[in-house]
This record gives sequence, structure tokens and C-alpha cells, in this order.
Amino acid sequence: MNRTSQLEAIFRQWEEDAIRQWVPIQKTVAQITLADGRRFVLKEVGSKSEEKIGRLSFEYEVLYRVQQTGLHVALPLLSKKGIPY
Repeated sequence: MNRTSQLEAIFRQWEEDAIRQWVPIQKTVAQITLADGRRFVLKEVGSKSEEKIGRLSFEYEVLYRVQQTGLHVALPLLSKKGIPY
């Protein structure tokens, strides 16, 4: 996923820090490193649909429960409304 001003604006909905590095991993995936060293993976999931919303919500719940057991997992960031999409 190539860096564009539109994708940067979307990412900044969650994070305020300056982006230090943007590395495309696949066509719809990029690894982002912030100025403070934190790293994230940004994935384009496509247009919104009920099926996709259900899948993303389920994925978040599963990963959250795994994290609660003490295992380290990459938990999706929630929107400012508290939802995973």
C-alpha cells in the first residue's frame, strides 16, 4: 500500500504523532513507524458492508479475549466511537 495524503489522514484519526516511515507490505497493507518508534500495520479492508462489519467486530472480540489471557497479539485500533471499523 503506497503512502498517500488520504491514507495519512485516515491513519491520523487514531494517532497524532508524525509518521517516520511508511513501508508497503502488500497491495493493501503497509507498516507504519511513528517518530516515537511505535509501529502499526494499516490494512485497507474495502467498502463497508454488514458482513464486513460483523467479521471485523468478531475478529476484534477474539483478539481481545486472547490478549486478556496474557498472550501478546496485535489488537486492532478502535475508532473514536469505540468500534473496530
